[in-house]
Amino acid sequence: MYAPQTNIVRSDGKRAALLTVEKTGSTSTLTIIAQIKSILPKALHITPLSDQSVFVKSAVTGVVREALIAACLTALMILLFLGSWRATLIIAVTIPLSVLTSLIALSALGQTINIMTLGGLALAVGILVEEATVAIENITHHLERGEPLHDAIFNGSG
Repeated sequence: MYAPQTNIVRSDGKRAALLTVEKTGSTSTLTIIAQIKSILPKALHITPLSDQSVFVKSAVTGVVREALIAACLTALMILLFLGSWRATLIIAVTIPLSVLTSLIALSALGQTINIMTLGGLALAVGILVEEATVAIENITHHLERGEPLHDAIFNGSG
């Protein structure tokens, strides 16, 4: 139980009430803030002193922006080094598809997106790009040796 409040809260010189909302459990910060804002009456004037959802939104936006930049640079690297639009398209489709699949799996397991899961996804994308690049280079090598497409894909990715 919390101790009774014994201090006085003032905002612009007027008496006010201070309500601290702390996140516990597995619900995301963004969900909690959205639910609080939706249930409060319109006539109630609230001035947030500290809102962690702003930080969370900023972090997610930053990660998404950096992921898009990384995907574009990766596609450009694949295009420059391998000179193949097909390989570039494969990598460009594989990255968002794998991230989407990961997000669906996280949601199915009841996990929320936070800095740790976003960092893990960023690391996984790096590994994915590396593995896909090596596989495409191997497949290209087998195709250049004259193997049929099916055999080159099977041998190059194995």
